[in-house]
Amino acid sequence: MVDSLKQHPRPHIQRHQVHKFGGSSLKNASSVQLVANRIQQFAQPGDFIVVSANGKMTDMLFNLINGEAKAEARISQYIMPLVSELLGSDHDLLQSISKDLNDIQSLHNIDNVNCLLAYGELWSAQILAACLQQQSLQADWLDARHLFRINDQDHSFDHHRLNSSLARLKAKSPHAFHIITGYIATNQAGKTITLGRNGSDYTATLLAEALHATEVHLWTDVDGIYTADPNVLPEAVKISTLSLCEAQALSELGSNVLHQQTISPLLNNPCNIIIRQTDKQHTGTTISRHGHTEQQVKTIASKHGLVLFNINHLSEWEAKRFQTALLAQHIYSYTNRFDKTQHALHFCVADSDAFVVNQLAKAHNLHIVQQAKQQSLISLVGQNIRQSHDILNTILKRSAQFEITTFYYPANEHTLCVLLPESNANLLLRDLHHSFFGLPPSIPIIVLGHGNIGQTFVQLLKDKQQEIETTLGQSLSLWAVASSQKQQTDRSGLLNKTIELSEGLPVFDVLADLKGKAAVVIDLTASEVLAQQYPEWAQSAWHIISANKVAAADKELAKETQDWIHKNKRLWLKNTTVGAALPIQSSIQKLKASGDVIKRISGVFSGSLSWLLNNYQGQDFTLWVKQAKDQGYSEPDPRDDLSGQDVYRKALILAQEAGFNPKHIQFEPLLPESFLSGSLIDFWGLADDIDHYVHALWLQAQAEDKKLCYLADISADTINISLQALPLSHPAAQIQASDNVFVVESQNYSNNPLVIQGPGAGREVTAAGVLNDLIDVLKAS
Repeated sequence: MVDSLKQHPRPHIQRHQVHKFGGSSLKNASSVQLVANRIQQFAQPGDFIVVSANGKMTDMLFNLINGEAKAEARISQYIMPLVSELLGSDHDLLQSISKDLNDIQSLHNIDNVNCLLAYGELWSAQILAACLQQQSLQADWLDARHLFRINDQDHSFDHHRLNSSLARLKAKSPHAFHIITGYIATNQAGKTITLGRNGSDYTATLLAEALHATEVHLWTDVDGIYTADPNVLPEAVKISTLSLCEAQALSELGSNVLHQQTISPLLNNPCNIIIRQTDKQHTGTTISRHGHTEQQVKTIASKHGLVLFNINHLSEWEAKRFQTALLAQHIYSYTNRFDKTQHALHFCVADSDAFVVNQLAKAHNLHIVQQAKQQSLISLVGQNIRQSHDILNTILKRSAQFEITTFYYPANEHTLCVLLPESNANLLLRDLHHSFFGLPPSIPIIVLGHGNIGQTFVQLLKDKQQEIETTLGQSLSLWAVASSQKQQTDRSGLLNKTIELSEGLPVFDVLADLKGKAAVVIDLTASEVLAQQYPEWAQSAWHIISANKVAAADKELAKETQDWIHKNKRLWLKNTTVGAALPIQSSIQKLKASGDVIKRISGVFSGSLSWLLNNYQGQDFTLWVKQAKDQGYSEPDPRDDLSGQDVYRKALILAQEAGFNPKHIQFEPLLPESFLSGSLIDFWGLADDIDHYVHALWLQAQAEDKKLCYLADISADTINISLQALPLSHPAAQIQASDNVFVVESQNYSNNPLVIQGPGAGREVTAAGVLNDLIDVLKAS
């Protein structure tokens, strides 16, 4: 009695796996052999193997249908050597395929197009089955038209027919590898039909559903699904797992790896999809029903070459009917949105489908309008990301830098989409990828000037890139470098590229769309023309960093620039206009902010003249001037230094920072005006006279045991600038070559003034000062 009540274990039901191999995995003899090896390694007897046509065979058959000359010959020249190499020149399959090639000649009418296309999969299945048999493995092959019968009206399958056929096949050869043709099926009338793009993947998942398979392996030429298209972004990384809802969302966006119909059979079945690369043994991406609770972006999909359409004056029922008509033509639409208030349908299709879409609209008596072409759809995909305010804010903030056609929120909770012109799509893709999978890009950086300081600054930026990016939590986006005549622009960034300027459009013409968007312009020139553009840059809502002194020294120009800077909540940093990297301007600003009152600023303001006068020991002075220019210690035109204009501009800048309004200005150049007028060539032509003049001054100072120094002294109403012979004990006479010294007297620093001293000239220190300013701007942006 007790024994009769025992529960006996249920008999084990073998659950088969399905493997699908795409055309690229079967393109030649070595590829087919590799597929046979993969079947032995990863499949079990009784499993089902779905195959696409070998290589580009489907394209060749389409060429034949379209009447391309010699198409039949190309097909024969491809398939016959493939069979011979794999199976031998006397294999029966050669005769069978040869007969098929003869039969193809009778299928050149449109009614038999699908029958003709079916040969690609039929040959592929027979070739692989024969290859396995040659390796002493049990293998059979089956034409999928004996399995799949599809209703033309609602696209449903005859499940009874499918299950019966599978049961007979398993009963006949339970331990064989079953090779099934992908892509093809029949309709209710028994006519051959195809399953559209990625049709073999669809065949595989339909089989998996019917077999209650635990896994379906899609073997292809890619190593899984990546965080973005690795052909566009080499830094994209493979995703190890996706939830089924994420995969479905990705498939609805026209993924090249996952098609929408591929996912649909498995939505109600506990079957994992594993995407693998045929020539690699490790697992690629696994798609499972097991979701995750965290809201994170898993991948960014991109779809290019889209056309945006709008159909007005239609009901919601008419919109659905039209969308069904599109699907019947294997036309997939994106960003579908029906506006109930406007009675309008908005959607995108591939450019190649636009003509058919127009024809269908006319057939349905609908008025269709093409709103935009050459559009791209960039889509974030991740489980429940629509519920994340952080993710939504990030995509809105990053997209604000680009011209956007529209945002799109699909019906599911796992996708956020941006439609924009194709020209900027990959830039937004890169920006978003950095934001979600790395460091968000900084605002665009534009460097003007590629001389001594410009080249040194760009190299410094490259050398310190990793350190700066780690500190800021941003990736540096150097978009442009320009000189007076040449430029190089690349919105994907220049820091990892060789800087090679070339002639082209002016840099601000290339970057015209940046107006009104955050960017930082770094002026490392001495150009008065560029300085006049500062108000326009500030009005465009750009930050400005100046090593150029012209605008900062011009009271009216500086005020106009600063007014726009303040209005647009931007920064204008000009610390390197005085003292290179020395913190003289920031120190004055902090003293004033603390309530202190600046009374006087004096010292050696020119690192260039400091370098010259410290190194000069009676030799030819102009040789030292040339050396200063070559080593980056002087302005591009050294006369700006020798005339005292550079010091005068610095004095005006510091006077403005201190709040002075000097009316009495006593300014003496280091060299008389007679040496400085004319061209730069004229200046060098006077070298001997200049050398004699400076030598006489130096001898007089030496005779008095003094040293030549070019000094500036600023107070509330006076500026004094002149060359002076100072006692050797004077602090200004004791500084090192290229040093500046600034003596700041204030209400709090009266008896013991604040002294700031250090290198005030040289490409390295100036570049370092500019970099400090840039870091401050990026921190604030």
